[in-house]
Amino acid sequence: MADNNEALVSTDPALPPVPAPAPRFRGRYPATPLSVRVIRGEVEAVAGECGLDGEALHGVLLAVSEAATNAVVHGSAGREDAHIDLVVELTELEMLVTVSDSGKGLRPSAVPAGLHAGLAIIAIITGHLHIRSSDTGTEVHMAFLRSGEVVDTADGLRQLEDAASQEREGAGQRLDAALSEQDRLGERLDEAVGTSAELRAYARLQAAGEEVAARQAWFDWIETASDGGVARAQLAQFELAN
Repeated sequence: MADNNEALVSTDPALPPVPAPAPRFRGRYPATPLSVRVIRGEVEAVAGECGLDGEALHGVLLAVSEAATNAVVHGSAGREDAHIDLVVELTELEMLVTVSDSGKGLRPSAVPAGLHAGLAIIAIITGHLHIRSSDTGTEVHMAFLRSGEVVDTADGLRQLEDAASQEREGAGQRLDAALSEQDRLGERLDEAVGTSAELRAYARLQAAGEEVAARQAWFDWIETASDGGVARAQLAQFELAN
């Protein structure tokens, strides 16, 4: 008879450990509009190696572009040394993309409405979205299926179409607001020329110019490569088939 104090040890074979994600790409870029295009290109290269193409690839680039644009506009305001970090990792099933900035973090009470709309698009496109924010910056973690599966339900397609339509409208409004602010600060600089406030006015105008450039780049991307048209066509086909 076995001793009651004897520990029972399972004889079942141990489960194999889950492999850690394999690092595929890591880079750091200045928080400027030009970096959004570079980041998108780096992710596109890895995604292509994973076999992603067509609509699935387009969705990845849309989500990554939005995350990078948010990092430039919202995560780097008022900092000359601001940067954006990009990390791409691979598992057997997913491509994991992390975009992080060196800003002061997001406070729920201070999150702009436009940022909410952008994150909504990312959440719909990605298989998983996790955002971590602190006083040293914000990290946006996105997961995309390597199989290239895309949204294929009527509800999912409607959500994607609605979100893309709202983002196009919001992107135009935010660009107009940024242009108006740039004009206002330009007038302030004209008034400050020759005074002690000139240098500060110039710095603020420079920052406004960078925001306009980022807003313009994102608006152009939405206009020329938005998933909205694709989702609308897919939704029509889905409804006809059902």
